[in-house]
Amino acid sequence: MARNATIGSGGASPNYSTIALWEASIDRASNGDETGTIVENKDFAEAVVINAATNGTDRIVLTVDDAYTHDGTKDSGARTKKTSGNYIFDVNTDYVTIEKLQIELTVTADRGVIDLQAADNGILISRCILIGGNNYSFGFYCRGVPSGEEVNVANCVAWECSVGFRIRETNGGNVYASYCSAFNCTTGIGFIGGASGTNHANGCVALGNTDDWLDTTVGATVTGDYNISGAASDAACPGANSDKGNETAASYFVDVTDDTDPDLHKNSSKDGSLDGGPSSGLGTYWPGGDIDGDTRSDWDIGADEIVGAATAGFVPHRNVYRQHALRR
Repeated sequence: MARNATIGSGGASPNYSTIALWEASIDRASNGDETGTIVENKDFAEAVVINAATNGTDRIVLTVDDAYTHDGTKDSGARTKKTSGNYIFDVNTDYVTIEKLQIELTVTADRGVIDLQAADNGILISRCILIGGNNYSFGFYCRGVPSGEEVNVANCVAWECSVGFRIRETNGGNVYASYCSAFNCTTGIGFIGGASGTNHANGCVALGNTDDWLDTTVGATVTGDYNISGAASDAACPGANSDKGNETAASYFVDVTDDTDPDLHKNSSKDGSLDGGPSSGLGTYWPGGDIDGDTRSDWDIGADEIVGAATAGFVPHRNVYRQHALRR
């Protein structure tokens, strides 16, 4: 039977004070599905290898209770930050979900905030804020998915990374990047060096990066549609219906005044435009919703779906007001 545990102060038993202690307790052979729910709004300051002794189809889920989940902006919910090391999460087993967490690696590293280097299958990274270190460490880094297997990253935002979402499919599998947003990275979304397999990007936004999109594949297929790039005629941004050269980070996102602490929700002035992205072809593990957990109806491009009329009320954020329906 499935086991549900809590992580953080005051959680229900079984309870663990750190993410690493919860991970060390995982026993899929005895418990089946394993869920660890963070129940404290704090910086856990951890780097964790998720490497269950027993592989299989039972799912390992690291999630955050709604009361402690970020609102899509920095330091607004549970988080884990490190200033040393090569990763925050190194996933080395199949069928893992990490969701609703801010994950930050503020160090010059050669790997990723989330690092999927092993031949993993059934991985889902969803509703996460990925922050790199001085535009060097990767946000989401994936390679080596075998033929017939897949990895998904969805409804996530990344900034201050060398590559916000680095997809390097080399072993014939499928990697899906769906409805993600990248800003203030050296490369926003990169298909880098893959020799086989298929890299899918649908409904993604890369704006305000040195290179919004980059494609250096050497045999892998790149596919997808309804993406956004700030560069006109951006050959690396896939899709006949993709928007290229018509938007900037300042026009599309709510607030990028502080490029180390942006608000990458979709600007309400864009309500009704640049939506209608694909609702299918998003992979087996597409979780639905957007970065805030709201249902997608218009299928706005990027991590955020604007909900409700754009003329509704305002709420304060960082001493400015933002017209964002999710915060009304």
